Amino acid sequence: MKMDIHVLPTSEQRMRILIVDSCAYTFLGTSSFLADYPHITLQQAASPEQALPMLRGAFFDVVLVNLTHHCRCSGPFPSLADFFLLCGPARVYIYLDAPYPTSTAPIPLSGRVALMNKHGLTALLPMLTAPCQPGGFITYTNNGYLFTRQELAVIVLWIDHQKTNHQIAQQLGICGRTVYVHKRHATQKLAVRNRLEFCSLYPMLKYVIFPPAYRRLTDNPLLAYLDYDLVP
Repeated sequence: MKMDIHVLPTSEQRMRILIVDSCAYTFLGTSSFLADYPHITLQQAASPEQALPMLRGAFFDVVLVNLTHHCRCSGPFPSLADFFLLCGPARVYIYLDAPYPTSTAPIPLSGRVALMNKHGLTALLPMLTAPCQPGGFITYTNNGYLFTRQELAVIVLWIDHQKTNHQIAQQLGICGRTVYVHKRHATQKLAVRNRLEFCSLYPMLKYVIFPPAYRRLTDNPLLAYLDYDLVP
C-alpha cells in the first residue's frame, strides 16, 4: 500500500514533539539526539494523565508515549480515551519496554497511532528529523484501522467476555475454524507470540483499535454486525 509523504517546506518549519515517559534517561537521550535539530521542540510529561493539560493547551506534531505500565495492569484506563482524543491529528507512537511486540517497525493501529517496542525509538528518531516524513501509517482496512469488523467482534468475545471458540462461533454465526483464524491473525498483526502477550496489550489497546463511534463494541460485540458502515 502506498504511503503519502509530507515534505517540510523550509528549514524554519517547526516541529513539536511530546514524549510521555517517567524515565528521565529516555527523555535525556531523546533530547540529546534532537539537540542538533533546532526546528524541533521537545516537551515531556511523566504520564498520560499529566500530559492532558499540555495537549489541551498546545498542538503537537508527534507524541511518543510509554504505556508499559498500562500493559502490566488490568485497567480500565478512562484517561487514555481522553489522551488519544486530545492528541488530535498528531502521529502517536506507543512504545513498550517489553519483549513484545517483536516487529522491528511500528505497527499501525490506526491512521495516526502505531505500536512499537521501546528499542525501536533508536530507529524512529532519525526518521522524525528527515526532510521527508511519512504523512500517515500504512493501514490494513478501508477506514484505517488494523482489525476488521469481524476480527474486532471475535477479540471482544475472546478477551472481554472469556468466550470459547464454540461460543464465539455460535454468537457471531460463523464456524469455529474462522474464529481460530481470526485469533491467529490478531496475534500476528500485533507481532505477539501468544495469548498472554495479546491479553497484556488489550487493556491499553482497546482505547485505540476501535473507531471512536464504535467504542461500545466492548459491551455488545454484535454491534459489529449491526453497524456495517463503521468497520469494513
